[in-house]
Amino acid sequence: MNAQTQTDGNILLAGDYYATNGELKFTVLRLTPEGAFDQTFGINGFVDDVLGGDNQVSGLAIQADGKIVVTGFVGFPKKLIVLRYLSNGTRDTSFGIDGLQNQVIDELAEGRDVLIREDGKILLLGRMEDTQTNSNQIFLAQLLADGTLDTAFGNNGIFISSVPTASFGPCSMFLTEGNKLVVGRNSSVSSNPLIITRFILDLNVGVLNPGSDIQQNLLIYPNPITDHFTLHFALQAPERVSINLFDMSGKLVRRLAQDQFFDAGEHKETFETRQELPSGNYALAISMEGKIVSSIQILKK
Repeated sequence: MNAQTQTDGNILLAGDYYATNGELKFTVLRLTPEGAFDQTFGINGFVDDVLGGDNQVSGLAIQADGKIVVTGFVGFPKKLIVLRYLSNGTRDTSFGIDGLQNQVIDELAEGRDVLIREDGKILLLGRMEDTQTNSNQIFLAQLLADGTLDTAFGNNGIFISSVPTASFGPCSMFLTEGNKLVVGRNSSVSSNPLIITRFILDLNVGVLNPGSDIQQNLLIYPNPITDHFTLHFALQAPERVSINLFDMSGKLVRRLAQDQFFDAGEHKETFETRQELPSGNYALAISMEGKIVSSIQILKK
């Protein structure tokens, strides 16, 4: 069960129950501040959506315009679903197909949590099942306002954690300062019952010293990388630059350049990636005077 309070004091809840035929079903309901069912929402305060078979929602979020986003799964094997409703509980037909987006990820997956970012984009937290290794992985996906994947996020809209786990319990997420996302999850393993992970969001292709007449786009190629990559950047004036590689928890993995002097103008630097660098997602950060001025997400194959 997930609960959110609206700005008018009404309380939204999303959860699941077993129907009389034994199928697992989800419902979204709204209560008044006094605890009574809000008769203006759905049917007698409830939204019982018809998706067929077993289905469940675990994540619930409210947009600034009052629209309601939920995520979970439908069917067995599990298929990730995201639905958006208007404030009265009817499907928002401007989202996905008739208010439903079920094409986020093709793997056996389910949505566990959802939050609305300041720019209106929808961030999903979920889990994927790997039947070959009998393990689970968490993933993040970002949707645009119409329900399509935000291809500028992660790898074509999806970031998959490289850390598997044998089992997977409840989980949730919240944003902190500096575009960092904290994910907490119960692994359902007695020896390691709680796992906290922090991710860096919005590692944008940026510029150094904005406003220069020189093209200052920060580029990296190839990306994904294998045994080497080239970094292309430009400076408006001579600078001492540090280039560092971080993993997605923010831990420094490798120093590529430390306070190295570069003249004004465009630069191309090629770096070798050691074989012992594991496959996965990393952040390449450019710093001046100890402050990160631009960063970009890369994938190591």
